[in-house]
Amino acid sequence: MTDRIQRFEWGTIEWIYEPQNNPYNVMHIGIIRMAPGMRQNKHVHYSDEQLLYVLSGRGQQVMNDEKQALGSGMIFHMNPGDMHETINTGEEDLVELLISIPVNLKKDPMAKPRLRSRYSGQTKKSLDLRTYHKGIEEIYQNLITPLNVPISIFNDRREVLVAGRHFPEFCQKVCGIGEDLFRCELYNITDEYKPPYYFEHTSFVCRYGITVILIPVIWENRIVGYIRGGHVREAHRLVEVKTPYELPYERPRSSMYSLLDLMIKLQQQIVTLIESEETDQQMARKDDREQVLKENLRTTQSRILNIQINNHFLFNTLGAIANLALGDGSIKTYDAVIHLSKMLRYNVSTEDRVVTLGEELNYLSQYLNLQLLRFEDRITFDFDIEAGLRNREVPFNFLQPIVENAFKHGFLDRDERMNLSISARSGDEGILVEVADNGAGMTPERLKRLKRDLENQEGRWGGTQMVLAKLRRFYAERVLLEIESEAGGGTRVRISLPGGGKNA
Repeated sequence: MTDRIQRFEWGTIEWIYEPQNNPYNVMHIGIIRMAPGMRQNKHVHYSDEQLLYVLSGRGQQVMNDEKQALGSGMIFHMNPGDMHETINTGEEDLVELLISIPVNLKKDPMAKPRLRSRYSGQTKKSLDLRTYHKGIEEIYQNLITPLNVPISIFNDRREVLVAGRHFPEFCQKVCGIGEDLFRCELYNITDEYKPPYYFEHTSFVCRYGITVILIPVIWENRIVGYIRGGHVREAHRLVEVKTPYELPYERPRSSMYSLLDLMIKLQQQIVTLIESEETDQQMARKDDREQVLKENLRTTQSRILNIQINNHFLFNTLGAIANLALGDGSIKTYDAVIHLSKMLRYNVSTEDRVVTLGEELNYLSQYLNLQLLRFEDRITFDFDIEAGLRNREVPFNFLQPIVENAFKHGFLDRDERMNLSISARSGDEGILVEVADNGAGMTPERLKRLKRDLENQEGRWGGTQMVLAKLRRFYAERVLLEIESEAGGGTRVRISLPGGGKNA
């Protein structure tokens, strides 16, 4: 359907599934098509976790500081905060399946648009943020001005409503943003994902490694304005261009989340301002408040039914894609979609986040089956699981991110035969799980830095970091994660799980 296609300078995204504002089903699924020779801007999604599966074509991507070749059958996982850029180096469209799952940074997520009006018979009208200019300025003065943070507000035509100040000295010298906001190259990017199928914010990174966050202000299922800000140099971001000027000092990931939280609060207060004034106008024209209550009841009943329907729609859609692939004779694509649908079914059906080790291993097998389609006979997997352990309770999805690291780092650009082994043994009142690969391994310096980051919960928030944080929440401080590795000699990760978690 053409109304589901969003167009960008580099290509299109066709949203084939979106959650209809259903809190029980939050995945967004789209098909990305990038034209030959085109390049997607460097961007960071702090609000969602993404999975990319290459359906056809070839290209190159940069994930954080690592360059990776793209080819049919490859699968990539991106954590919130990962920097990403894609280039189509082939002679045909680069086609990828995108699956995005939002993450809640705070108890109160970013204000979402209304998919239906609360008032029966109401028709959509044009809304100009300039109408609320005075109220928006008051919000800005109270929330942003005292903090000296460079944040600006625009209407939907990108006209400046409130201009930010206190930009870094580097940005003022190099780009002249203090004289004109749009001298900043990041203020001219229009590649953000847009409603009605995607509502999360986007972040872009310039050639000097400086990040600007973009949050849309959404009302009645459409963008009515934008909030841009930050100009923060996040730690470990790559600087592409040499400059004689001193770069802004690096800030940790926690600073980015604090900035994001501040901008979300600003967005929420602007939406609340619009909602309050719009409600007052509606109630002034309607004396029959009973009609409002009836409309709310009908909306609630409809959402309850959607909870039951949307999961079926998701898996039916994946099934339809698989059947199309089978009809075209693309057996590998058919197998990939089947494995992927099983992984997604496991994700959406696991409500309590506590599963058996057997279920975790089955989930991991689906992921490894996808890798088999990519590497074929160049890779082997070994499972050695002690009898009786498959029924033991463990936290949901604590194994796959560890295994994924072998493909992201250990097996990257590796021509030799690859092997991955997973074992589980009974330990002292618990389970000992081990994941080992014969990949590139790590230098002593890198291994030391990784262990220090894990111990202090610092550095880039990767898969191993998230797994350890999850295990510590589940088992308190009784969990143990050890890493052994040497350059050229592979990596071994040992996880010692106590006999029971906090939910056991």
